[in-house]
Amino acid sequence: MSTPGETPIKRKRPAPRVNWEKIHATTEADIQRHIVEDSGATADFGSGGYVLVTSEYVRGLRMKLNLTRAAFAESFGLNERTLEEWELGRQSPTGPARTLLQVIERETEAVKRALMHHWKAT
Repeated sequence: MSTPGETPIKRKRPAPRVNWEKIHATTEADIQRHIVEDSGATADFGSGGYVLVTSEYVRGLRMKLNLTRAAFAESFGLNERTLEEWELGRQSPTGPARTLLQVIERETEAVKRALMHHWKAT
């Protein structure tokens, strides 16, 4: 720490240590395994690199949150029947619904807070 009138000493930060060999050796199967381990849900990547939200993903997310279909649908403003169709693989969430599910997975409490304000306002 410097005193008034002194020039602070600038220290170089050490270069980050990146194990490029390990990164280059990582396979798609490794990435899929890490996704499952981190989230408890199954994510598949489409050809464009985006996450395909499968029926297993939707059900896994709901189960991870320990909610019934009715409670999940009510908590996040979804139609219970639509949620059932997604979980049974009869339909797939697309567009904003797919995005919402991914945000719910990553920031559950933030979505709940945001929607709580929405429900109170209506």
